[in-house]
Amino acid sequence: MNLVHIAEEIVIERSSEDVFAYVSNLTLDPTWRTEVVRMDVDGDMAVGMKMMEKSLFFKTKRLDTPGVITVYEPGVCFEFVSTEGADLPLTGRREVTKITEHQTRLKYRLDTEYNGSRVSTYLTKQLYSHWVRGYLKRLKTILEI
Repeated sequence: MNLVHIAEEIVIERSSEDVFAYVSNLTLDPTWRTEVVRMDVDGDMAVGMKMMEKSLFFKTKRLDTPGVITVYEPGVCFEFVSTEGADLPLTGRREVTKITEHQTRLKYRLDTEYNGSRVSTYLTKQLYSHWVRGYLKRLKTILEI
């Protein structure tokens, strides 16, 4: 197994409170993460909150990713890990940093394991990085309107 580590960030012209409120409301993920069809959660954001992501990989393969929140710092960051039954093992982190009153840096991290050659792992990382950059641009557009 090879680790695929994705780390991207973007500056959004919006308060850190607004950015965090949006990215920590996982039910809004389908509005900015194109492969996510639905995100179900079992309560308010907190350590131990369970979630179920339903997505389409390359718009054809259905993926179910159950997960749990493992770290939660209100207004700052949260981390999650996929749980048993996930089609793809994932860990991730979303973190906001206030730059000015109306400018925020969002850092988005995603890690998964990939069972492939070094070349195919490299290509998978490039593809996921491209997707994540697209998510962040879409999120920036949504939040800056």
